[in-house]
Order: sequence, then C-alpha cells, then structure tokens
Amino acid sequence: FPWVEAPPKAHMLDAMERLRQLQAITGDVDEEVLPLGAVLSQLPVDLAIGKLLICSTIFGLEDELMTIAAGLSIQSPFVRVDAGSSESTNRQQFVSEEGDPFTLLNVYDEWIRVKASKENSKKWSRRHGVEEQRLYEMTRLKDQFADLLKSAGLLQVETLTQVSVGRWRRKGSKY
Repeated sequence: FPWVEAPPKAHMLDAMERLRQLQAITGDVDEEVLPLGAVLSQLPVDLAIGKLLICSTIFGLEDELMTIAAGLSIQSPFVRVDAGSSESTNRQQFVSEEGDPFTLLNVYDEWIRVKASKENSKKWSRRHGVEEQRLYEMTRLKDQFADLLKSAGLLQVETLTQVSVGRWRRKGSKY
C-alpha cells in the first residue's frame, strides 16, 4: 500500500533478515517465499508466535503451544512479590527448569484445574501471586488462535475437543 514516507532501509533489511531466520523466505538473491512463509502470511500475529502456532499443529501439541503462545502475547500474569513471601513460596511449585514459558504453562494448567474443581480461583490466584485477569486473557487468545489455525486450514474442527475452559485436547489423547 502507499506509504506516506518509506520506512528506513535498515528496518526493511532487519525485517528481511528476520524472515530468513524464521525460514519464511529463502536466503538467496531471489528471496522467494517458502511454504512456511506462505502460511505465516495468513496468520495476523507476530512471526515467532505464528511459527509456534504452526509447529503446534505439526507436532500435535496444540493445547500446550497455544497456551505458551498466548502467554507470550500478553503482559505477564505474575505480580511482583517479595522474595520469601508466601506468594513467592507458593509459586515455586510451578517453576520449570525448561524456562519461563513452561512455568507459565504450569501455572495456567493448575488454574484450569482449580476452575474445573470449583475452587475459588480468585483466592488461589492471590495465594500464588497471579493476576487472574491475565489468565482469562490467555484463554480468549487461545480461542482466537484456534480459530486462526482453523481458518488457515491447519487445524480441523474435529481434531480437537475443548475439555474445559481454555483446554484443547487432541481427540483420543489421554492427556
């Protein structure tokens, strides 16, 4: 579309390099769009989040990776707490050696379990130093991501079943 002012050349070069790194375009002079790039162009999300969503369907990890993608797309649900406080201590059970995205996945999964068991999720969130509203945002984003993947033809409606609020499972999976 017509630009009022052309973007700086450095920004264009950085964008092209990022597309190469994500393997969305070839690294040669022609800079052709690769199959991954064609699919990414259909998803109105950040490129890295888009690649994560695409990989989720390839590896059959839709629920887990949509949760991580949603968590990376919002403000952190963790409230600042003092080291050694009860909230900090309660939160330690969710910490993953694999890194923050998996810690976030653990917290979200436990919140879903709490919601499904009809426990008071607001009290649970306060006890663990988590802002519950952010977890609701993640749930809404996961639904939007599922819709995007379906409309891009990457996810069949019958492939997943929603087992509870915010939880998608591959049909036939015991997890």
